[in-house]
Amino acid sequence: MKKLIKDTQKIHKAHKKLGKPKTLNKAQLEKLVKHFKVKYCFNLEEVIVAQQQEIHHLRKSNEVLHKRINSDGESLDFQRGQIKEHVELHKVLIDKYEDRLEELEKELEEGHKIKNEAIKDYRALWDLKELADSPAFKHHPLPEDQKQKEFIKENYNLEVKGQTLESGKLQFKAKMKQKSPLQKLTEEKAKKNGKDK
Repeated sequence: MKKLIKDTQKIHKAHKKLGKPKTLNKAQLEKLVKHFKVKYCFNLEEVIVAQQQEIHHLRKSNEVLHKRINSDGESLDFQRGQIKEHVELHKVLIDKYEDRLEELEKELEEGHKIKNEAIKDYRALWDLKELADSPAFKHHPLPEDQKQKEFIKENYNLEVKGQTLESGKLQFKAKMKQKSPLQKLTEEKAKKNGKDK
């Protein structure tokens, strides 16, 4: 908007022409009132222009604020969406964690059962061993067993290995291999020389 330039020179000139009279006649009063009206109009026009500029400025700042509010609202909506996604993701992770925890608890329970069964089996074996070692149940070999043992000892190499598994169970492996004729001869020579242990 163009700023209007007021013509104050005419008012001042007219005011100087009047001078400083003690009394004013009707024509002078009318002229003076007319000039004061013009001056008032110019001042009023200045105020109106200033207010129009302020209104224009307020409208511009209102538009800027409106745009900022809209952009802030959009960013808030985006952040709300992100928060919802994170909440859903956390729910899924918590569900998976709880499921895995339940599985691990079941596995631990199974492990305790297996361990307890292994302990029971081991104790039973220990009790059987103690019972077998007691004098009332000592094993007295029969002559047939002795002959069979001697036959096996003379003709075969017998190797027995025992192993305890993780579950607590015992596992035995026996290997029986027929002796070669050369091995039999060396053992017989050793017996004759008295070196047999």
